[in-house]
Amino acid sequence: RAADFAVDRLNRPGARSNYQTRVEVQQPLFSGGRALHVYRQARAGVRLAEAALDQERAEIRLHTAVAYWDLVLAHAALETARESAAFARADAEGVKARYAQGMALDAERLAAQIRALDADVQTRTSADGIAEASEALSLVMGRAVADAIEPTSELCGRASVPPVGDLVERALRLRADVQVAEHGLEMARHGMGKARAAFWPQLNAFASGALQTDAPLERQGTSWTVGAVVSWDLPAAATVGRMRRAEADRARLQSQRAFLRASIERQVYAAHRNIEAATARADVRKEVVELARKRRRIAQLQYGEQMVTATELLDAGTALAEARLSKLQAERDACVAWAKLEWATGGALERQTGELK
Repeated sequence: RAADFAVDRLNRPGARSNYQTRVEVQQPLFSGGRALHVYRQARAGVRLAEAALDQERAEIRLHTAVAYWDLVLAHAALETARESAAFARADAEGVKARYAQGMALDAERLAAQIRALDADVQTRTSADGIAEASEALSLVMGRAVADAIEPTSELCGRASVPPVGDLVERALRLRADVQVAEHGLEMARHGMGKARAAFWPQLNAFASGALQTDAPLERQGTSWTVGAVVSWDLPAAATVGRMRRAEADRARLQSQRAFLRASIERQVYAAHRNIEAATARADVRKEVVELARKRRRIAQLQYGEQMVTATELLDAGTALAEARLSKLQAERDACVAWAKLEWATGGALERQTGELK
């Protein structure tokens, strides 16, 4: 129509609306390995977190074992204290009878009474020790302080220990802190790869489609676009700095891993020495108890024949009580040394034969 070509209308067209509904999809085609390194770094981070949790669990197991053997020691010490108190009271009654017959000095009677009272105090102290050990164990176990915990084991006896070389190899393979170091180093390697990817061009494909209309909710036309974009950021100071920082992190973690492995080896050697020494002390203390029992029996017989004084009888009883307590302490130390050896080597060991699990 002629009106459509009017100069005034062409110069001053009416306003038109252009509503669009657009959907666009982008797909990276090449990123220099950045996406892959990000994924693998995140996966290594998950494994690191799991290994760190295992490390905390190992520490809790060690603390629980120490608290448990302290409780076992407390129960054994109470039983020993009660038996020693019974012996001390019997000795006191015997010396008292001798004193009534004029066959013992008053000083000997008083010494026997003092020893009996001391034995009763030791019994009370041992009973308090059970309560304290039970409270300490309930703390590491996460139980209420009022919960009574009864041990189901006796103090350890002799156990064979695997060769230290096998234990070191096992520790370097199983310990959680070694796994933490390995996964941390893996994360650092992928961090380097991610930083290095910034030096490569990035290629991304894209596709988009749109609906065009003059009014909302109407469809009058469509458009679409498909293409690819290549972007390449020239290396800048920040990019180079990130790369160097990633290299420094990897070098630092490598040094820490080497130091950790050397430390673990020494920890295993120390734990191996400690358990052998603790076992040897327990064996010696066992022999000391047997000798102290023989001495006491001889002292009782000699006292009955008036060949020794009451002081020598009381000394023999005191020596036996001390020897028994020392033996219990040495056995507890051997149990704790075994628990520390298991912690140092990364897990439980078969105690009967010393074979590795």
